[in-house]
Amino acid sequence: MALYTLEGVSKFFQRGPTTVRALDGIDMEIEPGEFVALEGPSGSGKTTLLQLLGALDRPSSGRVLFEDRDLASMPDNGLAELRLRSTLQGVGLVRFNPFEGQGQGGNQSFAIAFLDEYSNGVVLSTLYARDRVGVYAKPIEKGISTYELTNEEKEAIERARDTLVAHKKK
Repeated sequence: MALYTLEGVSKFFQRGPTTVRALDGIDMEIEPGEFVALEGPSGSGKTTLLQLLGALDRPSSGRVLFEDRDLASMPDNGLAELRLRSTLQGVGLVRFNPFEGQGQGGNQSFAIAFLDEYSNGVVLSTLYARDRVGVYAKPIEKGISTYELTNEEKEAIERARDTLVAHKKK
């Protein structure tokens, strides 16, 4: 199932007597985890498309489906709830010293996980040393990564999932 499906999506604006066709008959699908880049000159509709995908605006015609739900047919409060659920809701932080016992580093290194309600997101890790800092990002889908995770990254993900559970209980 596609994450997004756009069927004949158009968005028009009135600028005085002129109709601006920001998007005109867009058809596309975006799969979960797919990387998409929008490229084009100023005024070509990139921001308009992102606003439609982000449920911040409605198309003039056509359908924008998110997880098979037509965004145009949802009430404003339903769109707001969808945006909230789709944002990061779980955060877990672990500070650590990767050089413990070697006299350098301290607890300035950390792993932090950011997850949405479906446990999708990213875990960021930093390794702090006296002469450099390394920063690493690994994608998370349904609580797991296709990349090897350190114990600190696993703990950060677990803590983020714990905050998700706490949010659901409220």
